[in-house]
Amino acid sequence: MALDKAGNTLSKSQKITLKTETQSISDWVGSSDIDDFYSISLSSRSSVSIAIDGLSANADLQLLKDNNSNHSIDKGDVIASSNKSGTLSESIRETLNAGNYFIRVYSKSGNTKYDLNFFQTSSTSSQEVYKESSVSSNTVNSTLAATSADWFSQNLSDQKIVSLARNLASDGKLSRQDMLDIFRNVQDNSAVDSNEIQDLKALVAAGNKFNMEDHVKWLSAQVANGASVGMSASSFESNLVGRWFLGTVAPTPEFNGKKLTYTEVNGSLFGSSNKAQISDIHQGTINDCTFLAALGATFSPQSDDSGNASSSLINSMIKDNGDNTYTVRFYSGRYYQPGEAQYVTVDRRIATSIAAQRNNGVLWVALVEKAYAQWREWTDSRPGYNIIGNGGALAPPLSFITGRKTTNYTPSKINFSMLETALKAGKAITTSRSGNDTSYILGTHAYSVRNAYIDSNGKQRVVVRNPWGVDGGKTKSGANDGFINLSYDDFIKSFNLGVSIS
Repeated sequence: MALDKAGNTLSKSQKITLKTETQSISDWVGSSDIDDFYSISLSSRSSVSIAIDGLSANADLQLLKDNNSNHSIDKGDVIASSNKSGTLSESIRETLNAGNYFIRVYSKSGNTKYDLNFFQTSSTSSQEVYKESSVSSNTVNSTLAATSADWFSQNLSDQKIVSLARNLASDGKLSRQDMLDIFRNVQDNSAVDSNEIQDLKALVAAGNKFNMEDHVKWLSAQVANGASVGMSASSFESNLVGRWFLGTVAPTPEFNGKKLTYTEVNGSLFGSSNKAQISDIHQGTINDCTFLAALGATFSPQSDDSGNASSSLINSMIKDNGDNTYTVRFYSGRYYQPGEAQYVTVDRRIATSIAAQRNNGVLWVALVEKAYAQWREWTDSRPGYNIIGNGGALAPPLSFITGRKTTNYTPSKINFSMLETALKAGKAITTSRSGNDTSYILGTHAYSVRNAYIDSNGKQRVVVRNPWGVDGGKTKSGANDGFINLSYDDFIKSFNLGVSIS
């Protein structure tokens, strides 16, 4: 990658001056340089347009204001975000008062060059110019003039929705709660009509214009596309709004012929740590070790349960909606070609007889497991717990969670340097064994690869973690915390199915 020019913190941001013509800066972000910051200063109220394109990996875009001037990003500092999946271009357009602001370009996965394109127009101008997010930097100057006529009256038909949506979007955004309010408006009569359906689709199509978060836009699209003319208001609520936004539709309460009962549970998403920790992962009674091992593989390297390393991927994967519902992200496609980000909303009802354990009332593992069963049921049209709870290959869950391509390696294709380098680069690695148990490793079971290092005696060591949360073998490895420290030779001998790296 080229020399990094942009500042990596707010206090060291690269100053840029906005003009009415488009300007571009080329730089890069990646595993060794996650954040690039740029600062801008506006002398009067102006419309600001920023975009990044030319991506070869996933990078996202934010517009910030350091409200308390402490040179860190606090709650309320993010004005707007654009975080599409994969290598799609990102764009933000906001009207801002005079003041100082920051642009943040940051890596979500992999290393990528990017072109940052930016310009401003006066908010008092009779025309404002914007850049379509789908165009490349080569066509960034092909701008479109937007008249000052009201978008809502031009693009929506139902007058109640026109008035409500205009009011809700007065802050430049349509939030999850805003869309719920609009859905309630659609239910104002006994049945949904064609104008209301077309209005919902128009709002979803204009999601970027209203800074709609990705999960809100995707879930709203499922509601809009699932609605039909004449659908009753109650069916619209239960089958669409409840299903996609409120978590009222749960996985089929069945596992291998056994009837399941859902129980609403108490606790908090992440507990007192306010973040996901690998020590929270303790498998329940179903055989979903490949999925739970994949969750554990996303944490930064550690060699025992005392480190409590974090997983930024898991933290970003789960959205607490503040109403006892949680939205969870998965990626469609296959392990060799991941697809789009898709979302599932779940409530606090857990199939308590089979679910992952809730240590100290921490809910995230059980909630994500339930969301995974729900998502797989929708995509595969079979009872979800039967799909996820009877074993499976290593690679697919990794890509479903990370959104990255996953590669399988047989033992003969693995070397210590490969594992060490992959972990340092933030890759997720899982492994498994077929056949009988060894002294430390269980047969027909998946593990997360947690570290690869050279000890003080110059010996190569590999640390794995059992998603049971306890060692589980015939012999314990240090504390009975699920972490098992092996020589590299023992690792290769033990895990005869090789590794999957994402």
